[in-house]
Amino acid sequence: MPTDATQVLIVGAGPVGLTLALDVRGGNLNAFGVALSFLAAVGLAVVIVVSSRVIGKGDARPPTLYMAAGASALLLIIAAASGDFALPQTSSGWIGFVASSAVYGFAMIAFFIAVSMIGPVRASLLSYADAVISAGLGVIVLGQALTMVQVAGIALVIVALVGATQR
Repeated sequence: MPTDATQVLIVGAGPVGLTLALDVRGGNLNAFGVALSFLAAVGLAVVIVVSSRVIGKGDARPPTLYMAAGASALLLIIAAASGDFALPQTSSGWIGFVASSAVYGFAMIAFFIAVSMIGPVRASLLSYADAVISAGLGVIVLGQALTMVQVAGIALVIVALVGATQR
């Protein structure tokens, strides 16, 4: 069984690995974007903690439906107020719009079911796999190339994920 210090190192490796995998460079960062991403991370952390308390070991689907409905209503209000609300204009745009909504809905429900099954900490750590999967799909689907720094970051994320899931 890993010690507390080992667990802290493993958990800390996740964000460091993500930073490397995403090839973040300090000079190209937008301060407003960084602030918004930090605010989003804090908001997600609050949602995860509160939902894990509300859901417990129960059915995660109804609370997830309520959260998604509330977020959707808020998004529609903000989009309508800003005047930037535009629906797809082509059939392929509609297919992508509907497909991405369905896949996102499934992922959101699956995440909150994972929170109720394995706990908020492990479920959050496993969400780091998103970046690894995205990088892999970028290489396979889009033909992108990864730098050695990104490969090292991906390896670090994988080590953190494996380490965090060990008892």
